[in-house]
Amino acid sequence: MGESMELAQAMTSWRHLNSMNHRRINILVAPSTAGGTITQSKRKCGSTVFTPSALITPMKPKDLIDRIYLGDRGCKQCVYNNESKELRIQVDCISFLRPGSSIWDYYSEHDLQDGWIVLSGVDKLTIDPSNIQPNDFIFEIRVEIEKDSIQREKVTISTGGVDAEGKLTDIRISAIVEDAHIEDSRGKLVSPPI
Repeated sequence: MGESMELAQAMTSWRHLNSMNHRRINILVAPSTAGGTITQSKRKCGSTVFTPSALITPMKPKDLIDRIYLGDRGCKQCVYNNESKELRIQVDCISFLRPGSSIWDYYSEHDLQDGWIVLSGVDKLTIDPSNIQPNDFIFEIRVEIEKDSIQREKVTISTGGVDAEGKLTDIRISAIVEDAHIEDSRGKLVSPPI
């Protein structure tokens, strides 16, 4: 069975996990990924071109978040892999800032449709409230240095969840993480343009 088939099957099943404050949270759980060197194959996805043998190293979450724009963008799904300690958040469109710029100026040349923000080395994951899945706009992503470790950062994502009756609930996802990276909709790594 292929890796994408395993992921698709895992994403259709729910698993309950305990957060640090012992609340029950429902999140999708995916199989672990194989380790080793990560390279990209040449192909085109939208207007994002992946170059052959481009080695991508994970970034600190703050460095990654400072290179992307998520305003008016929706959280499609949230997947946590307990075995690999990885939180994956699929966003309907991830925009990268223009190379050399620190603000988004409607630059869309490298927009990534249905891309994933992947947070690695996740610890102390909480989703509040825990009974609603994130499926609405991303309101804010905040990154702070973790007081207990200079190697880790606290990432807080404010988003929304709409239930079956159409009621919107604010959701806060919070975790202590080591690294972050971006993947396309097929799970291939994408580097923000520099």
